[in-house]
Amino acid sequence: MATYLDVVDRQVGTELATTLRKHVARINEQHLDQRAEAIEQWEHLLESEGQDPEVLSALERLYREEGNFEALVKVYRTQVELTEDIAQKKDLLFRTAACLSEGVEDYDGAIEVYQGILSLDPD
Repeated sequence: MATYLDVVDRQVGTELATTLRKHVARINEQHLDQRAEAIEQWEHLLESEGQDPEVLSALERLYREEGNFEALVKVYRTQVELTEDIAQKKDLLFRTAACLSEGVEDYDGAIEVYQGILSLDPD
């Protein structure tokens, strides 16, 4: 895997580098059961590529499975910013509030998110 990542590092900023890192992340997660390494690759992609929906989706799944609620809240908030669809935005905000209240135990933060949902659609 190290040789593969060496190739990726030499291709920084290219579409090939993105494709290779995604491939490495999937291999780590699905075939090698190395979730921490998969998360590391997805996080690297998030930093270098911005808000790629595939990257956010992978991190959402992994953070949820690992119980990393603080990181999951950040992913949800990023997804909320990226979506224009009100129904999807509300769904993501409900997930954010649930993570804040149940996972992080930030009840004030959860209340703020619920208030934000009401401001989107008071009905």
